[in-house]
Amino acid sequence: ALRCVIRNGVRRIWVAESMNDVPTALRIAGIAREEGAEEVLVGLVYSLSPVHTDDYYAERARAIAASGDVDVLNLKDPGGLLEPGRVRTLVPALRAAAPALPLEVHSHTTATMAPLTYLEAARLGARFVCTAARPLANGTSQPSTGQTVANLGAAGLAVGVDDEVVGELSAYFAALARELGR
Repeated sequence: ALRCVIRNGVRRIWVAESMNDVPTALRIAGIAREEGAEEVLVGLVYSLSPVHTDDYYAERARAIAASGDVDVLNLKDPGGLLEPGRVRTLVPALRAAAPALPLEVHSHTTATMAPLTYLEAARLGARFVCTAARPLANGTSQPSTGQTVANLGAAGLAVGVDDEVVGELSAYFAALARELGR
């Protein structure tokens, strides 16, 4: 399947192995690179447990950074459980373990904390945060792009996003939802 999507034009490949099995993730990243992926992102899946410490994540980030097949390190929070206080130690640990890789944070607003988590992660060196167009945002989705850009700007962080394009994208999806009766 991975080979097929790359052959058919997908150029950015996300690898997120739910158990944070780095050898498996790196094997997949290597296949993606061999098949011509232009950017390969490997995610570490966030979880709440006594095992999932800063050291646990840093050890895995170091191994990912040592691979020549990975372009971006991702902190993946599928449950929306990552909160700003936890980010204050975890993001610096990831940055120290993999300083050459840009850090991307991907969270969901399921537990409502993602907007504040993104703000804190960006302050601490996360280069990207994953968002959604307003009609598709929040709830179990990612935070709204427009609101995230506004939050980052209000915090004095430079954001290279065109607000007009964000508005057009949101208007498109709002119109599509109306057309589909949603």
